[in-house]
Amino acid sequence: MIKDVTCQECPFYLSEHIGPPSNIACDVLIIGDRPDLYERRHRNQDAVLFTGRKDSWVRKLVKESLNSDPAFKDLDIGYSYAVQCISSDKMTIKEVERCSKFLRRNIKVFHRPKVALCLGLAPLKALGIDTGQQGLMSFRGRYLNAGISDGISGRKSGIKAIVTYPASSIDSNKDLMPLVMKDLKKCLSYASSLNYERDLPELYTPMDLNGIRSIISEIREYVRDNPRDPLVSFDVETAGSDRESGLRPWSDKSKVIALALGWSNKGAAFLMDHRSVTYDWREVKGCIEALFKDPNIKFTAHNGKFDYQWLSLKLGIQLDQWKWDSMLAEHLLNECGQGHYGLKQLTVDYLPQFSDYEKDLKYEVDGSSEADRASRLMASDVKGFMALKLTKAGSEKRALQVYDFSEYGSKGDIKKILSWLKRSEKEKEKNRTFEDYKVPQLLHYAAMDGFLTKTISKMQFQRVRHESKQFINIMRDHCIPTSKTLGEMEYNGVM
Repeated sequence: MIKDVTCQECPFYLSEHIGPPSNIACDVLIIGDRPDLYERRHRNQDAVLFTGRKDSWVRKLVKESLNSDPAFKDLDIGYSYAVQCISSDKMTIKEVERCSKFLRRNIKVFHRPKVALCLGLAPLKALGIDTGQQGLMSFRGRYLNAGISDGISGRKSGIKAIVTYPASSIDSNKDLMPLVMKDLKKCLSYASSLNYERDLPELYTPMDLNGIRSIISEIREYVRDNPRDPLVSFDVETAGSDRESGLRPWSDKSKVIALALGWSNKGAAFLMDHRSVTYDWREVKGCIEALFKDPNIKFTAHNGKFDYQWLSLKLGIQLDQWKWDSMLAEHLLNECGQGHYGLKQLTVDYLPQFSDYEKDLKYEVDGSSEADRASRLMASDVKGFMALKLTKAGSEKRALQVYDFSEYGSKGDIKKILSWLKRSEKEKEKNRTFEDYKVPQLLHYAAMDGFLTKTISKMQFQRVRHESKQFINIMRDHCIPTSKTLGEMEYNGVM
């Protein structure tokens, strides 16, 4: 391989490298961390990348995925690594940073992919995406934007990137393979323009009783006019005197602050016993009960046992038409997906374009704003506020080195004040509940939950309907009744 000038900065400059990149543009580029020793004897052949012991499974997975859908068969797949040199030593972040210049130029000049699948965080960092201190699970399966420069002109072009589990994780845990397959198929779907550009959902957040009645009427009319799409999701948002009580429906200090519903390509949410509400939702309780009794509707939820406890056992709203649970369905579909059954994780897997929908959700009192911090600190010690203000130009450590705090106290005093600030904010964070979110953002978030639960449930249902009718019977006859029984045991206790 012709070594790049930047390779001279690396201690592995004289070591063996993999072969030159393919000059043919690819639709999907798969990027591993570094080649293993097996690939030494193939280093001049790009065609045999990912044939070593640790990552040969990648090519098998690619072949299986390409054959899974006719739309994928004409896609070109490319292969590369975050670090190009062959070594048995443990890869360091400095190596990734040095070699990233070479990788980015290859992507810009040779590969030119529509999307890149990164096996681990190292390739993601090599693409220039800052991961900070966050782990792989914070990024896995999400569409990320990478700005790639050719290293010559300085001009950048953007590509999508998805990160999944590295080869080392698969080598030690084969149960992760289906999740890597999902992430690969996301890349293939994006490259073939399938299942990515979806219509944005219509979200409604009525703030009065007439608006709630209108939403309920629209849902019932839609299901009646569209009998092939009878799924409607429900989800509750709850709160209590503290975060823990907000998760315990049997607590006198807990309450339902919002109800979300999803149907068609829409989602809606409205306040119930929220401290900011200007109406009594019980005036439309009859409409809500009629909705949940509608025989034309098949209700779905995510971890519906939780919602059942709040709606049926605490508020007395019966859920006789609850027929599906997206969390339980995913357990049946992917029994080895430990840690990947939450709604947000399923959103990453099924609808990655909506994977960051909760990022704008903020508390009513934003502890990170200078004004709020100032008010709290000035009440306790104005010296601490002055120190905090100075640290905006840099870190606390640097501020204490650069600035003279003798007017306000010793450096030791300032350190104590800053330490107190951190502890007080952590304590405040523990006591925050969903009721502390800004109402418009809370309802938008809840409405998205409703839309996502409905959409994911429909995708699951379509998948199993053609595979096994027995699956649907298990959900109806066993999973849902058992969830209700367990919910009642938790709520009422066991005698």
